Amino acid sequence: MKILQRLSIFLGLFLICSFNLFPQKSFVDFSSVDSSKGNLILAEAGGRKITVKEFIYGYEFGPSFPKKVKNSKDVYLDYLINEKLLAADGYSHKIDTLTIVKDNLFGLESDMATEEMFKAEVMKYIKISDDDIKDAINKKLTSI
Repeated sequence: MKILQRLSIFLGLFLICSFNLFPQKSFVDFSSVDSSKGNLILAEAGGRKITVKEFIYGYEFGPSFPKKVKNSKDVYLDYLINEKLLAADGYSHKIDTLTIVKDNLFGLESDMATEEMFKAEVMKYIKISDDDIKDAINKKLTSI
């Protein structure tokens, strides 16, 4: 694939993800949602469902930029809807069968597997006390 084609695909995907092209109002009061409602469907887009659990995990542990705007939870839900629509469009054009997409997916899966292995096999041996953290902060403050 030529560079200009890749660039135009990237820019198109970026624009679709960046703008609220398909705004939707949330019908759930997020301030009152509890963990027992994890499988509740918030929205459906492109034949794909967005659950409360997916929303909460993405909102809490994902990028912070959507949280910096007014009505951040509605904005984040719009982003999730856009992602689902983008994925549906990609599948309909069989983009998931392209070698470059398969290679990138393999790279992401490998990174995630490495991270999980690190958590399971290495983190259990790392012990950091509150005093260690305070000492490190004090050393950093005095070096500044």
